[in-house]
Amino acid sequence: METQQQPEVACPFNPSHHMKPNRIIWHMLKCSKNQSESSKKALSKVQCSYNKEHWLDQAEVIEHMQHECSDRPTESQNKAISDYNSKQKSQNKPQNREKKPEKRIRHKSQENKKVVEPELAEGHTEEKKVRDFDEEYSLNKLTWNPGKKEEQKVEETKEENKEEKKENKKRNENNQGRNYKRNRGNYRGNRNKSAGAQRNEKRNKKPEEKKEEPQKKQEDCKSQIF
Repeated sequence: METQQQPEVACPFNPSHHMKPNRIIWHMLKCSKNQSESSKKALSKVQCSYNKEHWLDQAEVIEHMQHECSDRPTESQNKAISDYNSKQKSQNKPQNREKKPEKRIRHKSQENKKVVEPELAEGHTEEKKVRDFDEEYSLNKLTWNPGKKEEQKVEETKEENKEEKKENKKRNENNQGRNYKRNRGNYRGNRNKSAGAQRNEKRNKKPEEKKEEPQKKQEDCKSQIF
């Protein structure tokens, strides 16, 4: 395959210089440095948009593109290009779908309602309860606190426990005072007795009769019989 060679382009500063269009820009920079007089011209040169080989001054570019350039498009081509661009813009725009009115949708939903049997009516009542609960919650979001009742119950139980503890303390204090008085009276009575009286009480105490074992009783009964 033979490669197509690009035509060379003449340098605008020195027409004897011929370069490929890819390298012409770098050549123009070098050429402008070597030629001090034409350095200002290098900055003012502009490339034609229809043909990259055409290099012109900024003031001459508009006239060249409108009238002089042979590669400029014709009027029919300009119309075709404008029509094509307008079609692309219309396709890229978001299409607004036609919305049906709400009244029609409501009528259809009412017509398509099914008759509920009495056996299945219980389920609908539960759904209504849930809906009513949701509505109440939505209306009373700020005032609705489901944990208030539980907190009140806990506080009531705490108060009852406090009252019971107070009553138990009073009872224990009264019982302790009574026992203390009894023990104190017994101690005083024993202290007032003389030492001789205490000895006589100990002597007069009857010795406890020892219980005879049942085996000995049985032996005594046998000896009496024989």
